[in-house]
Amino acid sequence: MATFYFLKDGGNQLNNLAILSMICYIIFFSMGMGAIPWLLMSEIFPAKVRGKAGSVATAINWTCSFIMTETFSMINNALGPALTFVAFAVELTVTFFFVWKYVPETKGKTLEEITRSFE
Repeated sequence: MATFYFLKDGGNQLNNLAILSMICYIIFFSMGMGAIPWLLMSEIFPAKVRGKAGSVATAINWTCSFIMTETFSMINNALGPALTFVAFAVELTVTFFFVWKYVPETKGKTLEEITRSFE
């Protein structure tokens, strides 16, 4: 999307880039940061605190979404649309490496094995 805004006088081909960027965002967000946190909550939190911890995690998630929604226009006005999307790309890159390094792999493990790995 940043490329679209950097080169926005490029005609129809560039309009297709913007549409393709939005479609890719929706697909990848739905497979990654949109769904995985909800899945991980049920696996990472111990059963005795899962309800309360899930509530806190959900509240934090929605609070961050609200803050992002409320501040987007200020960021966009300050940086311009191209640099705003570059900043988001940088943030997502940092998030990717954080998840890759610190979020434990739970594939093929039972809840008991996951719980033991945190003890």
